[in-house]
Amino acid sequence: MKKVVIQLVSVVFLVSGCVSAPVDRAYQSPIQNTSYTSDFDFFNFPFTKENTHNRYLNDQSDILYQQGSGGGGAALFILAPGGKAAYNAGIGGQTQSDVARLYNKISINPREIFSNAVLEKDLKFPISKDTKKLKIASLLCIRQIQENQLQLATVIVINDGYINPRDSTQPPFFGDLSSPNLRSYYYVLPQKYTIEELSNLNQASLDHLKQEVVNGFKNLIDFQIQERNENVKREKVIMFHTDFIYAPTMHGVPNFGRVASRSSDVIWIRTELGVYALPVRDYEEVEVYN
Repeated sequence: MKKVVIQLVSVVFLVSGCVSAPVDRAYQSPIQNTSYTSDFDFFNFPFTKENTHNRYLNDQSDILYQQGSGGGGAALFILAPGGKAAYNAGIGGQTQSDVARLYNKISINPREIFSNAVLEKDLKFPISKDTKKLKIASLLCIRQIQENQLQLATVIVINDGYINPRDSTQPPFFGDLSSPNLRSYYYVLPQKYTIEELSNLNQASLDHLKQEVVNGFKNLIDFQIQERNENVKREKVIMFHTDFIYAPTMHGVPNFGRVASRSSDVIWIRTELGVYALPVRDYEEVEVYN
């Protein structure tokens, strides 16, 4: 049934002209670097009150909650007259409720973990000739993928010369396609949680999650170290499905990307929205284009 829905939505998008040929899409590319630097500043994405899907869950603003209603009918509902406003109002109320249950309940410091991983790896980030000051957001992203089911990802957003991160009513990690200097990298963690579970972690569960976050950032850094422009054209172009992308608001919308790397348990996919390392068990390949 899931595959039928994906194919149906794909046809709708292709007929309406909303989807360009998969091999020609503007997938996130590595930074066209001329040098390297270990010097960077942290930055946070601002959120307007109209942004009903996204809220930070801690005082440091490095644990992000992304909420949505899920369900295959959401895409059609928000396209109906008045549907978007009503949908956003409902999402906003649910977001406030969920944030109240989760705020400051996860005793993890993503920014500190990322900083330690950078020092351990002695990482130097590629930068372009236009870079004035490299800025990085390092986050733990908690995304609702189904009703009362959450999946987490470590996230690095690299701001290479893009002076001010956009203040938008759209989720920030869906890419600003007009700004090629903003790049997002996700390492999606394998375990899923309910809100109740995540808001009541015992010490053993918290320690386990913390180690997963450490591993997630280290894996993202390793990918950054080996990412090269010359490898991109050789990557296989696919249509795929995963609940982590789009599921909160547009369940069943096709995802297109290039397979950057694959192992027995993780697949790395380069999309227009960023690079995603997905657990293989949470990924479904629908079609291959080259």
